[in-house]
This record gives sequence, structure tokens and C-alpha cells, in this order.
Amino acid sequence: LTDDIKAKIFGLTSAKLYGVDPITGTCSFDRSEIVDTQLTSFGNATYGPRTAAQVQRIQQTDLATIHGLL
Repeated sequence: LTDDIKAKIFGLTSAKLYGVDPITGTCSFDRSEIVDTQLTSFGNATYGPRTAAQVQRIQQTDLATIHGLL
């Protein structure tokens, strides 16, 4: 991809449309910053039901709420 095509895909066209002056410099970071971010992030945690039974319980609760039973 050329720089012009990348600029159009990643928003420089929209920035111009809205009168925003985009930052066009490069972003630099070293390996230690990446490792630090990985160590302090939550990773691939799953938030929500993990089993079919848990999904079913949520669905039943939602239906009961909709029908005014809860």
C-alpha cells in the first residue's frame, strides 16, 4: 500500500473533512515497553458466561425480567 492509500484508509481524509490536523509522525517504543504492557494488562480474560448452563441461566433471568417476573 502506498502512503496515500494508507492515509485514506486510516483517516486522514476524514481528519481533513472535520478540520483536524492529524499527527503524522511515527510512534516509537522499545521491547521493554511492550513487555511491561503485556504484564500489566488483563490478558484474554473472559467476562461473562463460560458454560452452556451459565448462558441458559442468564437467558432465563432475562426472560423473567422481560415478563415482569423478577
